Amino acid sequence: MSAPPRRRRPRLAGVIVLVLAVVGLLGLVASLSLDKSTDKPIQITGAGEVQELMGGIHEDGASLGSPDAPVTIDFFNDLQCTFCADYQLKVVPPLVNDLVRPGKAALVYRHFPLGDKNTEQADFGALAAANQDYEWQFAQLFYINQGEVKPTVGVNEDFLERIAAAVLEMDQGQWRSDYEKIAAGHDDAANKVLDDDSNLEIDLRLPAEPAVVVTGEKGVRKLEQQPSVQEIEAAVAEVS
Repeated sequence: MSAPPRRRRPRLAGVIVLVLAVVGLLGLVASLSLDKSTDKPIQITGAGEVQELMGGIHEDGASLGSPDAPVTIDFFNDLQCTFCADYQLKVVPPLVNDLVRPGKAALVYRHFPLGDKNTEQADFGALAAANQDYEWQFAQLFYINQGEVKPTVGVNEDFLERIAAAVLEMDQGQWRSDYEKIAAGHDDAANKVLDDDSNLEIDLRLPAEPAVVVTGEKGVRKLEQQPSVQEIEAAVAEVS
C-alpha cells in the first residue's frame, strides 16, 4: 500500500493574498471610523481669482495702487467679521477694476476690529504679508476662505499659514519669520500701523461697521455703514 500523499505547504502567493485581505479589512474599519468625524480638512480657494484681480498692480505695504493716484481710499474693515467679509468681497473687486487698476485711486487697508473677537492674530498675518507688499492679496484670500475657520477653534496659525501659502509669489519662509516677530511684539513698524489705524478710527468716530474715507485734491468724504460701490465712486469723482 502506498503512503498517503504529504500535505502541501501553503504557497507564498496565497499567504500574501491573505495578508493583503487582512490589511484591507483593517483599512476599511479605520476608514469607517474616520468617516464619523465631523472635521473636514481646510481647503483654501481663490488664489487664481485674487491673482487675476490684483496681479500687476503696484503695492506698498497697506497700499494698493499707483503712488501717483490722485485719490486715496482708506478702507476700514475687520478680517474676522462675517458681514465684513461679505462687504469686502462685494465692493473691493469693482473698486480695483474701475478705480485702482486705471490709476484713478489707491486703496489703503485699515485694520478695524469689530465685535468681541480678538482679531490680532489675523491682523498679524496680514501685516506679515504687508512686509512683502502682499497684504491686499492676503486679506482678500482670508475673506474668501473665512468660512473655513472652525467656530470651536477660531483663527489659528495653521489657517493663517494656509492663507499665506495661497498668496502666489510670496516667500513663505519670510512670511513665517515676520509673523512670529510681529506676534511676539518685536516689530515696531507693525505695532505702529495698528496704533495709527486705531487712533484714526477714534478720531473719525466711526461706527462699528465697515467704512471708507475718500481723500483727494478737492477734499475728504467720510462714508459710513458699508457704503456701496456707487457711493464710493461718486465720492472719488467729487474730490478728484
